[in-house]
Amino acid sequence: VDGVIQIPLVELLDTTNGLVSGLFSSQDQPFLEELAEEIDSFDLFEVFDKSFDSLTVEQKFELLKKVTHFRSQYYQSYRTNRVFIGLQVKKRITMDFDRKTRIFSRNYSPGTHQVDLSGVFSPEIHYKGKRDLADEFVGIEFHLRKQIPGGTFTANAYRFFELLGTPLEASHTYAVGKIPQFSRDPILEPLAFTEFERRVNFILELSGLFMFKNSVKTVENESGIFFGHLTQPTLSSMYRKIAEYASGKFGSTLDIKSDFKFLYAGLKAGKTLDTPGYWALEIRSILAKSERLTGFMNYLHRAMATQDYFVSIPEMEEWSKTGTIEELSEKIGQ
Repeated sequence: VDGVIQIPLVELLDTTNGLVSGLFSSQDQPFLEELAEEIDSFDLFEVFDKSFDSLTVEQKFELLKKVTHFRSQYYQSYRTNRVFIGLQVKKRITMDFDRKTRIFSRNYSPGTHQVDLSGVFSPEIHYKGKRDLADEFVGIEFHLRKQIPGGTFTANAYRFFELLGTPLEASHTYAVGKIPQFSRDPILEPLAFTEFERRVNFILELSGLFMFKNSVKTVENESGIFFGHLTQPTLSSMYRKIAEYASGKFGSTLDIKSDFKFLYAGLKAGKTLDTPGYWALEIRSILAKSERLTGFMNYLHRAMATQDYFVSIPEMEEWSKTGTIEELSEKIGQ
């Protein structure tokens, strides 16, 4: 999930050792003196061994922005390393609830509670985008993971940040599963999964139109297509990639980088995921935060986890008749 830096978000942040010094690594040594001179609201070396929380919110803002600026000038780029070095999510925070609240599989009565985040947030924090390292630091990206259905978890995440006082700007939600062996039919099983992807994107695109009045349009930036709907060439390319993997062309590794990331339900596999042998649908739209789609999101989570894509091999056999990977990749794109 992405968030523009605001006061409530800063309350989530800590350094790796809880001290101001924990924000820094050996790579920062060459510019520490210069950084200290640039900071207006406090003396960096006076607070260096004090608690990060001893700083005011405004002082934290200034420190995070200026250390980011120096790192971008000296050694760090978004393309090679988007991690905010030395920064992490607190293991627990204090929250006030005015009513009974269930969040992240735990119930809270009205009142003040210590909310445990250690089993929900990955400690590592990323910069939100390229401009946060290249131009001006404005946002960060959190990674949340928990073994509950994706739709329910996403609804919980949005509720959490709303209770924190900073509604999320955007989120990407994953439905993860093991990559099938495709041992039954390396031609038709990839075809069935590609048809599943077509149906999922179709539903999400229509939901965007009717539920949120979104236009189904392509959004581009300097790197190419950033977000868009499923097209014939993309569907053909997706089937070809999966079918060639199933036929042994890529050995034991299916590596899908950002080829299909821009879709409403993108597809990722390989080094872009934490665990080898897995792939994931990435739901990349405002739809991810809609509680009206929680059930559908949970369905996608279940389909990927069980490898039951609700598209049968006989159905694909009847539709395709016979054909090579190349012929079927053209046909499914029509």
